[in-house]
Amino acid sequence: MTPIPGTNPNNGFNAGVFPSAIAIDPTGKYVYVTDKAQNQVYGYAIANGTSGALTGLVSSPYATGQYPVSITIEPRGKYVYVANYNSQTVSSYSLNLASGSLGASAGSNFTTTTGPTCVTVEPALGIYLYTSDYLNSSVSGGQLSPNTGALSAVATSFFPSVSQPICVVSVPNGSHASQSTQP
Repeated sequence: MTPIPGTNPNNGFNAGVFPSAIAIDPTGKYVYVTDKAQNQVYGYAIANGTSGALTGLVSSPYATGQYPVSITIEPRGKYVYVANYNSQTVSSYSLNLASGSLGASAGSNFTTTTGPTCVTVEPALGIYLYTSDYLNSSVSGGQLSPNTGALSAVATSFFPSVSQPICVVSVPNGSHASQSTQP
């Protein structure tokens, strides 16, 4: 096994102080990593071919709310969402697929109940977003605008769950974004 060029064989790529979650856009061209210590998202371009080498995006890092612990990309790859545990919000960003850069979406913060730990967008319609809310033992729900990525609460936006849910997942069908979380 040979390390990817540009990586530290023991630690991989540097991604802030305390990386907490990772997501890859549906095209497989970009990867994003949240840093819960510095309240930022780091963006990288993935090299074509078999090397998989990462190059930091010039516009990166991007500010988040406090203590970002989860990240997801909606199925079309147009918007990125970050769950901010201490802010009790979800930050939303537009994704420029030509450059990989993130920009603020209209209505860029969505309020959840206390302690959102995971964020997911259901893949069937790609317009409903959910967070598992650890401290409130609930799931928050929002609806995203397909034109702007802005989030608004659904009519019954807080759903009871098991005690202290760690994560919520949407099951994709077909080509989709990938994510992994380590709260």
